[in-house]
Amino acid sequence: MKKKCNIDLISSVNKEVITKQIKDLSLHELTNEHPEMVDIEFQRLKESIVDIGQLEPILIYRGKIVDGRHRFWAIESLGLDHILANEITFTTPLDTVREIVFGSEVRRHQSPTQKAIKAYWSTQEDGITYRDAEKKFMTSRTMISACRYIDEIKGDNMLKDLYNGIPISIGKRKTSSLRTAQNLIKEEEEAAKDARFEEEKHISIDKANEEAKPFLDALKREPTPVIERVASGAYAMLKERE
Repeated sequence: MKKKCNIDLISSVNKEVITKQIKDLSLHELTNEHPEMVDIEFQRLKESIVDIGQLEPILIYRGKIVDGRHRFWAIESLGLDHILANEITFTTPLDTVREIVFGSEVRRHQSPTQKAIKAYWSTQEDGITYRDAEKKFMTSRTMISACRYIDEIKGDNMLKDLYNGIPISIGKRKTSSLRTAQNLIKEEEEAAKDARFEEEKHISIDKANEEAKPFLDALKREPTPVIERVASGAYAMLKERE
């Protein structure tokens, strides 16, 4: 039997809040669509529950947790057998449930990078406009455009890593920031352009030297006749332009 903590989870709740047994709950697949807290965030959540209790109920849909898995895990790890919850009506469509859950997640602990990526994915998957996405996910069109740029240059896997808080490598640097990633990719693209320009310039110079070689060889053998032919040709060209 789990050791109980002396924590009152039922104080200061309204009539819509119910108490559910931990053993009766499981996670809905919707919870997998959100990034997990890092260890330090989870530890702070547990400390907060110990100090002041569970402030926000979890959300339950058809007997499964759709929002609040970290509160669920924290309370379970503290040895408690009950948790505060709100239930979403059984007949609510899953798409509506998803909207409720996403709204709750956005308001709570998602970073600006995660909000922007979620907004961008929504424009791709749901077909909503950038204007609607920035309002829905509390981000900006500039940040959403940064997601599109990264997706087009580096692909969706890089966005998935950023969304899950996994540092990405660009060149010799690592970052978990969307804007930093965008700037590093642009720097990488500019460096690649400069390298291509230098390569083309060298090729052009080499080609010019190759084409000039017969003339230079002739100049070494017969400098005066060659110069005279060049001068005559130049004079003829000038006369044609008059």
